[in-house]
Amino acid sequence: MKREERVKTLARLDGEQRHHQKAAESGRPCGPWLREIRLALKIPARELAAKAGINRTEIYRAEGREAEKHISLAALERMAEALGCRLVYAVVPKKGTLEGLSIKRAWESLLGEGGEKKLRAMLKYEKQADEERPAKKERWKQREDRSYLLQGDRKEDPYYFS
Repeated sequence: MKREERVKTLARLDGEQRHHQKAAESGRPCGPWLREIRLALKIPARELAAKAGINRTEIYRAEGREAEKHISLAALERMAEALGCRLVYAVVPKKGTLEGLSIKRAWESLLGEGGEKKLRAMLKYEKQADEERPAKKERWKQREDRSYLLQGDRKEDPYYFS
């Protein structure tokens, strides 16, 4: 994928995942949803089984598999449909955005293992250098202002009287 396409794709995915990212950051554990939704809607397992076209024991098995994180997406989608819901599936970054992860990976590939730490150290050093620059510029300006004394050109000296 070309760089421009990748940048556009990352921006689009970050926009689409914004709501899922907020849900992930809420701190609420992911699932098990089937049993919780079924009980909240007061739908008996027998009724749900009839809507899904499966046996009642399969409802309990599906809820158990979901709790153990061993349920297939197809089974989860079928159960969601029977509950009058739809399955929304997302993979979101643990921290930040996909674009941020992409940038981090690029820096790590350039700087090797621990690239983020090296980059932070470089940026910290650069920031310190930037903070020192105005003082250095001022010192150089003062040196340049007095440079005529070193060159012996007294005409430039404001205190020279002819």
